[in-house]
Amino acid sequence: FQDLWASGTPLIVTGLDRQFQLPWSPQYFIDHFGSQVCEIVDCGTDETQRSTVKEFFLGFSKDPDSVVDCMKLKVLHKLSEPTLSDTSQDWPPSATFQTTFPSLHEDFIRAVPFADYTRPDGCHNLAAHFPLNALRSDLGPKMYNAYADKTRQGTTVLHLDAADAINILLYATPFANGLPGGALWHIFAARDTPALRCYLRESTGHEDVGDPIHSQSL
Repeated sequence: FQDLWASGTPLIVTGLDRQFQLPWSPQYFIDHFGSQVCEIVDCGTDETQRSTVKEFFLGFSKDPDSVVDCMKLKVLHKLSEPTLSDTSQDWPPSATFQTTFPSLHEDFIRAVPFADYTRPDGCHNLAAHFPLNALRSDLGPKMYNAYADKTRQGTTVLHLDAADAINILLYATPFANGLPGGALWHIFAARDTPALRCYLRESTGHEDVGDPIHSQSL
């Protein structure tokens, strides 16, 4: 693991779903948080609208082939600039995942692979050794929920992660024909970033001032 990690090679770990005790299903979130207000985002237009957790996850449970508009839950990040949507009613709140969902947080932390490196208190995790009086960034976990994307344009814009990350697929709605659902990640090596920037500028006509990756518009 250390050799692959040092080289920046992405790792695929199978069987993690068997490590979780809670269901992490649409029905779980409907039962526990259904009446709470949330903001959902149209992945195609980036327009937002108010909804409820129940309404969003009822749509999440539909056959992926029947989804018309690809919607996702708006994610609020701790320590971000205040916005009009940062109210006590927003879901998920801008507080840490551990504070908001203690049971889910405990379930997640118990299941992560390479725990010495990936748990918040892992002995080889640099973040576990920050000074107690330092302002700490919220390293997660964070939860991303999105409907099926039939346009294949993606539900998350291209971006750079500030730290090493673990992505775990905890639920995907199956198709009506019984085939399992899934998720697709496109991961690029850090050394390829200059070439990727060049490609994006040439192929998309990116004219915004600044970096085509940091702009998070593609």
